[in-house]
Amino acid sequence: MTVAQPRPDSVPSRSDAPLRGRNLRIVAWIIAWLGAQAVTPLLSVGGEEVTDVPGLLLQGAVAALIWVLLVLRYPDDSGTLTAVSRTVWMYAMVPVAACVYVIHLGSAGGLLYDMFIGAFGIGWRWFLFGILQLRLATVVPRAAVLWVSAAGMGTWLTFAGSSTIGAAQLVQWPILILVSLIPAFLRIALKNIHAFVAVGLTVSLVMA
Repeated sequence: MTVAQPRPDSVPSRSDAPLRGRNLRIVAWIIAWLGAQAVTPLLSVGGEEVTDVPGLLLQGAVAALIWVLLVLRYPDDSGTLTAVSRTVWMYAMVPVAACVYVIHLGSAGGLLYDMFIGAFGIGWRWFLFGILQLRLATVVPRAAVLWVSAAGMGTWLTFAGSSTIGAAQLVQWPILILVSLIPAFLRIALKNIHAFVAVGLTVSLVMA
């Protein structure tokens, strides 16, 4: 009696395991990135005034804890994102923006507070984005890092804080993904996040 041999396509392929593991890591990093931002929404309001000070302090503490854990877990990535480079000169814009802030509001009373909150929130968002890109770079090519991270940023910008999904958001979604390619590319090219923090803080103070 002849014993039926198993069909080749019925035998599990071990070569698929690394691919599945890579995809799972990509999904896990994106979910972790979105989750870290989702639990700190008050740190992502841009130049808007935050009236929920207790909530802001709580979310700031959560962000600081996650930040420290990321630095301990990925010291090389953290060092890359904060390394001193020629882009540090862009912080020279901040004192000019501070003068505009004082002239516009007629007082310097809240300047230091707004500078601290702005720098922390902006630094937090770009540090998270940089960590995401550097983690993705360990498993996929640079072009894939660019598109995946831009897709994540565009998705966050489109749907963050929305309880419903409307037609306007669906139209904006691909547009924001394409726009997000610019900061995603610049972060990869510049390596660190100093330029983003400097420009973000400058805009935040001018718009206060």
